Amino acid sequence: MEQEARQLPSMLLVDDDADFCSVMSRALARRDFDVRVAHNVAQALELARNDPPEYAVIDLNMPGASGLALIPE
Repeated sequence: MEQEARQLPSMLLVDDDADFCSVMSRALARRDFDVRVAHNVAQALELARNDPPEYAVIDLNMPGASGLALIPE
């Protein structure tokens, strides 16, 4: 009998800094999170609506819409 695959908690990482996202997503993955990355509010909303994350790390100060716009969603 095969062991059922373990479901990792999902994490949405939203930040306009690509280098920060790269480092942080690797660190979170090492801590057993299934990490999805968005670089702006529009990308984050699309990801969150298609597959709502259990957790999120959101940059509040990004060009364009603030990360605060994601909180109600």
